[in-house]
Amino acid sequence: MAARPLMEITDAAASRVKMLVEKAGGNVVGLRVGVKNGGCAGMSYTVEMAEEKRPGESLVEDKARRCSSIPRRSSS
Repeated sequence: MAARPLMEITDAAASRVKMLVEKAGGNVVGLRVGVKNGGCAGMSYTVEMAEEKRPGESLVEDKARRCSSIPRRSSS
């Protein structure tokens, strides 16, 4: 039985990722998505442009879009 992917990207999200990456230009290859401590529910999401996969990140490729998932981190 195959393991489920770390995250799945909807068609609408894939279109938005494509637009954001194209608009950013440069060496951006995808989005970096993470969760950190903070916010009203005790957790908040982080999203930033990614130029490369960093050590410790998981790469998710779905619908020809790339997202790197960063390990959970404490707020600083």
